[in-house]
Amino acid sequence: NVNAISTTGNITDYTWNRISGPMSYQITNNNTAVANFTNLSEGRYSFEVVVTDDRSNIVKDTINITVSSRILFDFGANTTASPDANGKYWNNITSGTNGIKLQNAVTVANTSTSIGLEIINRIDGTFNLNGPGINTGNTIGAVSDYPNSATTDYAFADPSATNGSWKIIGLDSLKEYNIKFWGTRNNVSDSRVIEIKRADETTWKSYNALNNSDFNNAAIFTFSGKSEMSFDIRVQSGSTFGHICLIDISRTTSANAGNLIPVSNAGNDVTLTLPTNTVQLDGTSSLDEDGTIASYQWRKISGSPNYNISSPNTAITSITGLTEGNYKFELKVTDDLGA
Repeated sequence: NVNAISTTGNITDYTWNRISGPMSYQITNNNTAVANFTNLSEGRYSFEVVVTDDRSNIVKDTINITVSSRILFDFGANTTASPDANGKYWNNITSGTNGIKLQNAVTVANTSTSIGLEIINRIDGTFNLNGPGINTGNTIGAVSDYPNSATTDYAFADPSATNGSWKIIGLDSLKEYNIKFWGTRNNVSDSRVIEIKRADETTWKSYNALNNSDFNNAAIFTFSGKSEMSFDIRVQSGSTFGHICLIDISRTTSANAGNLIPVSNAGNDVTLTLPTNTVQLDGTSSLDEDGTIASYQWRKISGSPNYNISSPNTAITSITGLTEGNYKFELKVTDDLGA
């Protein structure tokens, strides 16, 4: 919900328009000062407002809106129901042992993704080789939109683990990811600091899980351009254990992705039987994820010289005057940034 005002004179006209971003959107009241943007999908949008005052002066301004998808992993035997009390869907991992792998995680809106998690080396070391690497006992309760079922239990790291490693798989290199490791441990009195770093970096991030009821007290990593990411995990020297209750992932189109190439879809193959010699071709299933298709171009690339394309530069066109034989037609689409 965005608002446009004037400090001098009177604005007589407002016009809101999308100038870039996914095609999924709806503008309500686009000719008023306050407009509502709904039905937005994952990605980065730019919307423009054009205002005209009572002296015919025209000024434009742009607002950028980033929309993310969110994926939640809960660790521990006490699984979180989906949807939870807040309407969010969770992915439950009930063991922290080597080889545990969850694929095709769902978003909080219950949309399947390619994202998953794989435990390469357990983070509890030799603490209990026959155990599952998880435990429970917290009574911290809900923390922000993390329900009690997600905070009560956890995967734990032990100082004996010298090569603890988890991997996030199924990432899209054109997306930007914000990955947050969060945990809590109450009913104890000693330090519970866990350290986590990207396997391709040298800097460790940490948080103390002791009585942690802070939604933002976590180890947070933001990156793009990766198809998977491994994390090294250990207990900080001097701490008894480290705790991970959940992983909270946000995903959107990378700010550095550049212009995405549109997708051309000329429709299914067609078979005609003479005397029917006309067919309609439909390219409206073509799409541009981060913009709009600015132009269409149909052309024949093989077949008899007998044909006529009625509207070669529209999404839908008719081909007439066909004769017996095999034809091949091509659809080229160009987006609003020239791709």
